[in-house]
Amino acid sequence: MKSRTVIIALLLSASVVCAQRPAKPPADLAELSDFDRSRVLQAAQQYLNEVPITITASQSPRSAGGLHDFFSEGDYWWPDPNSPDAPYIQRDGMTTPIIGDI
Repeated sequence: MKSRTVIIALLLSASVVCAQRPAKPPADLAELSDFDRSRVLQAAQQYLNEVPITITASQSPRSAGGLHDFFSEGDYWWPDPNSPDAPYIQRDGMTTPIIGDI
């Protein structure tokens, strides 16, 4: 897992280097490694210390299942405004605004 994180960090660093490269690029590979070594190592170290965000890191309070059960809100199903504990009401073609709150 750490090697994949390092690769991602290096790729991200390389893309930043390409976007912010100096007017005159280094003449050879040795100059390039001297030029950007500290920044790449610092970025890689930062990403190595981050904790990965997993699928089970978040859970909807409206899910009846457990931590490993898939949960998805129905796009056209709305909570009953007269009774919050009642089953949802279907409104065809109208996307519920709570989908973005999940």
